[in-house]
Amino acid sequence: GCPASATVFRAADVDLLVNATPVGMAEGDGAPTDLVGLTSATTIVDIVTRPGTALLRAAEAQGCRSAGGAAMVAAQTEAILAFLGFGARPGG
Repeated sequence: GCPASATVFRAADVDLLVNATPVGMAEGDGAPTDLVGLTSATTIVDIVTRPGTALLRAAEAQGCRSAGGAAMVAAQTEAILAFLGFGARPGG
């Protein structure tokens, strides 16, 4: 088994925070973790494709660099199209 850690997560202690959970998919979802102490030194990536999640709003409010899930989907689409030999999307 994997032993549980007694370490408490603190947003102020991380350089990169990635949300790869479904938290944020539903209207009214909060952030996936406690964001107390979050500063602009942290980069936020929210894999959720829904724009304006609580996590992305908190990142914007603190001046954090951030990317939402839509950016990931767009990059994956470009890579898949290139792999299949279709090149860049029209207008992209």
